[in-house]
Amino acid sequence: MSSCELRKDGSKRGHYQNAYDGRDFISLDKETLTWTAADTAAQVIKRKVEAEPSVAQCFKAYLEEECIDWLKKYLDYGKEVLLRTETPLGKVTRQAIGGGQEALICQAYGFYPKEIDTTWRKGEEILEHETFRRNIAPNSDGTYHVWLSIKIDPKERDLYQCHVDHASLPTPLVLAFKEPGVNVGFITGIILGVLIVLLVAAGSCFLIIRNRQARAPSSNGPISTQITKRKWDPDSASNQYLKAYLEEECIEWLQKYLDYGKKTLLRTETPVGKVTRQAIGDGQEVLICQAYGFYPKEIETMWRKEEESLEHETFRRDIAPNSDGTYHIWLSIEIDPKERDLYRCHIDHASLPKPLVLAFKEHGVSIGLIVGVILGVIMAAVLLAVGITFFLKNRQKKADYVATSTSDKRSDSSTRGNMRSSWCIRWDQRTPAEILLRILYAKKFCLLLLVVLPKPGSGPDILIPTNRLA
Repeated sequence: MSSCELRKDGSKRGHYQNAYDGRDFISLDKETLTWTAADTAAQVIKRKVEAEPSVAQCFKAYLEEECIDWLKKYLDYGKEVLLRTETPLGKVTRQAIGGGQEALICQAYGFYPKEIDTTWRKGEEILEHETFRRNIAPNSDGTYHVWLSIKIDPKERDLYQCHVDHASLPTPLVLAFKEPGVNVGFITGIILGVLIVLLVAAGSCFLIIRNRQARAPSSNGPISTQITKRKWDPDSASNQYLKAYLEEECIEWLQKYLDYGKKTLLRTETPVGKVTRQAIGDGQEVLICQAYGFYPKEIETMWRKEEESLEHETFRRDIAPNSDGTYHIWLSIEIDPKERDLYRCHIDHASLPKPLVLAFKEHGVSIGLIVGVILGVIMAAVLLAVGITFFLKNRQKKADYVATSTSDKRSDSSTRGNMRSSWCIRWDQRTPAEILLRILYAKKFCLLLLVVLPKPGSGPDILIPTNRLA
């Protein structure tokens, strides 16, 4: 068995091992070029290959070069599948657990690749030890889903957030629980369900009574039924008991069974949907509509082009279960990219007050990136303004110093001129490039602010000690 690995930092790893009759036999350490024998019989082979160092060198070259080349080729062939990313969709629900406590449940659906980082946080505190999480599980479409829950005090519910970080997200997805609005469809469904059950129960009771009455035939009926009728008619107590059972006890049991199972049978989970696209060549592409985390199983999904239903052009997968008891489904359609904006995916479910209408949206520019750039520009502008102000004030002080020195010592102008020529220069008599070269030559590391310099001969005199430029 041989294997090789190419890591993100460019480092390479390899492994070579032989087995015989289902057991380890001999293996090679690529780094030290040494062989390890697993049993006595392998010692003979070990001595032979150690006598020929070129054998180990050959295997090392294969693992670091040829095997890596093949690995890159296979990755290139399958990169559309292996290197693709699917963005996770998330939602937070809650469930009462008694004792004045409740559980917040964070669910992420439809992501690829499998690696994902999910945490519950209270403010900025990561609550790893308080979190109960399920293992990441696959969906039938090749994506994955995961959920994690945490017990909380309902009074502090607004402090908790679920953070979802994935390779397909520019920034982590932050989710918090939101109270759902009044679901008219859900309430209507419950009412209709109860009415249907009551109608079925009433119908059953009616059929039972009707069947019993049919047992008492007319005088022209069979003799055996007439005998039974004559026996049952005088027993008014039994007849009253059957009537009470059908009208009271039977109905009570029916209501109890409905009450026991309503949390599961009548619960609903709202679907979360998204639309992605994939190029397939020949100038065509596929739009993929995905719906996750819905219950009950019954759902209606379709692609539409404007108002036209495209049932025959749609390819759909069967509804498949998730590990948390909910379901997911996806459907795709092949389109012309130029008409992409005309297509809509319609999702209708019992938990939705109205159908969910989805369209493909290009990933927008990250708001965090825009804010960061704006703040960076503002900070740079402030620093530049402070630097220019400081420079101008310093230049003015030096100019005043030059003017005062000149007026106080006019008589000694020749001597002062010599000193000035030796200690000072005019800023406008040297080019910025010359000043920069002199500073670098003197190994003085400074922070330079680039400003617009005045034309030669038009700026004021600025005293700069020449020994710092020489």
